[in-house]
Amino acid sequence: MEDWIEALLGCRDRGEPAMLVTVASARGSVPREPGTRMVVTASGQHGTIGGGQLEWRAVAIARDLLADGGAGALRRFPLGASLGQCCGGLVNLMFEAVPPDATQASWLGRVQALRERGLPSILASVAGRPASAGAMVVTPDERHGSVGDAAVDSAAFAHARRMLQLGEPTALATLSGAEGSL
Repeated sequence: MEDWIEALLGCRDRGEPAMLVTVASARGSVPREPGTRMVVTASGQHGTIGGGQLEWRAVAIARDLLADGGAGALRRFPLGASLGQCCGGLVNLMFEAVPPDATQASWLGRVQALRERGLPSILASVAGRPASAGAMVVTPDERHGSVGDAAVDSAAFAHARRMLQLGEPTALATLSGAEGSL
């Protein structure tokens, strides 16, 4: 099965814009855990965030953002009767536009190279901005890229290193000085 990195690399190779949809945080009973990702394009989808109405709405939002040239978004979904899901939990989904130009999403090649070497990494980005606006790839020993100014980068690096030490795949955090959630 194709994973999200392979799907984004395929989109880049085809010159196709994509939206990376990530389960940024979850509370209570939810279909998929934080860190689950899917890639949505204008005409396709790779992966799943759990199916049902949650996924249907996430795909629709991703396609609307792609059609409008939207940067991205952070959306909250209570999984109750109003959404047509009976889980009862709460999910925050992060939508990140990933342009097909490799220079605008250079983090993708870095993540792929680290994965091929078997090194764990965390991808840090700011909610509501496109992936081309800045992302940081953090390993246990180093960082590559930037999510903002020096103070935000320092806070993001420290937070991502703690996540790596604790084995946490994804976390939604508000960092001092950040214009959005990380």
